[in-house]
Amino acid sequence: MTPHETNEKLAEIVIDRLNHLLEEDDTLGEALGLLIRTRVVCSRSVAESISIQVHEEEGAYYMGFLGMLNGIVGVIPEGEYRAGWGYVMAIVESDGSVSSFINTKYQKTKAVTE
Repeated sequence: MTPHETNEKLAEIVIDRLNHLLEEDDTLGEALGLLIRTRVVCSRSVAESISIQVHEEEGAYYMGFLGMLNGIVGVIPEGEYRAGWGYVMAIVESDGSVSSFINTKYQKTKAVTE
């Protein structure tokens, strides 16, 4: 199995487990929505990592739950659809709650990815 295939398999396992947790507890979507919107300061070395998704603003680096999760799972390789993006994407509803997680490769509309 190639590293890309391993990462994609791991992403599917993580996505399935997160969706199962959402099905088990109808309040978890709201909590995960808040967690996804929360950012913490991180170092430049984290920002320069290969796979952790980090946002830079005014010289400071911030990461969130999905950025870290995708850092563990890995990113879609170059040459693939959405190259450089993390595999795990949250579907966030208008009230800010998370309704599900999907593989980024299959998303056709706007959603929170970092």
